[in-house]
Amino acid sequence: SDHNEDEAQPEAVSLLDMLKAPKASDLARKRKVQSNPPVDMKQSKKGRNSAFAPKSITPYDRVKEHPGEPLTVTTGTLFCSACREQLSVKSQVIKLHIKSVKHQKGKERLKTNEKQQMDISKALQAYSSKHHPVGENLPESTRIYRVKVVTAFLKAGVPLSKVDSFRDIFEEHAFSLCDLSKLRQLIPFILDKEVQDIKRATEEKSVAVIFDGTTHVCEAMVVVLRYVDDDWQIKQQVCRLMLVAKSMTGEEVACQLIATLSIELSIPANHVVAFMRDRASVNNVAMRTVSVLYNSMIDIGCFSHTLDRVGENMNTPILDEFTKHWMSLFSHSPKVRLAWRSRTGFSSPS
Repeated sequence: SDHNEDEAQPEAVSLLDMLKAPKASDLARKRKVQSNPPVDMKQSKKGRNSAFAPKSITPYDRVKEHPGEPLTVTTGTLFCSACREQLSVKSQVIKLHIKSVKHQKGKERLKTNEKQQMDISKALQAYSSKHHPVGENLPESTRIYRVKVVTAFLKAGVPLSKVDSFRDIFEEHAFSLCDLSKLRQLIPFILDKEVQDIKRATEEKSVAVIFDGTTHVCEAMVVVLRYVDDDWQIKQQVCRLMLVAKSMTGEEVACQLIATLSIELSIPANHVVAFMRDRASVNNVAMRTVSVLYNSMIDIGCFSHTLDRVGENMNTPILDEFTKHWMSLFSHSPKVRLAWRSRTGFSSPS
């Protein structure tokens, strides 16, 4: 009877096992940490012994032996500035490192950085002589460093107000950052330097101009240059982004195009070979106006808009209804997107 009573007792189930757990998002996935494969102890010991540095040679001796290489001594160890890594003072290790592809690329990167610093230095001198901004008497290295920090924030699209969150890291290497208000005063200089860089890049080159506007709080207009550089690579460069209080007329659009190309960038009229834009009525008016000055340009209307107009005239009521519901489901319902992925194994197409 005792045996039968034991069999009759149900297994205890916790409340947590009875409740349905939510499905975790992909953003909540566990991160995989890569680990080194196990190494045989004998090989490991042998490798460590072979890496022992010779006692009679110092890092300073190796720097003198390779005067043309970016080798320095940091905290008593040999350091390669191009590759940003410590090196053994063994002669064979250094020779192999210098011949490596990584080292050659690192040297090219150093040359690029040095040229960039020289360009910033020259631009700062010209800007200071013209505007005399606050802080012009600071050490040049400090000013260059601050310009590079602000430029990096602007390129990454990170608000400059976040700089205080990174201040401890940025000031680790003996360069101090000023307060946020003074960093913001560097933006006009960076803009001026960017314009000068665009002028040098497009000098004596034929350019095509792409422009468009959009309404968000106010009217935003962007002008993009498209050209072929000296290496025969197609480049696109934003050269103007402006905000105006209201939508512009065709005459105002033409005014901004001419001011940007002829006044700001000094591009000769015969070097402007094409304008690319959508077929809005204001742009049609602008093109008739600028064609007086840029009489050799080709006016290219947006072909995507043309195809869109063709599609609007197609009689496809069933397809229109299906597409409307499809977009509504997948745009606004996470449950539908999850169901699609569960059934198909793929994310829903955007």
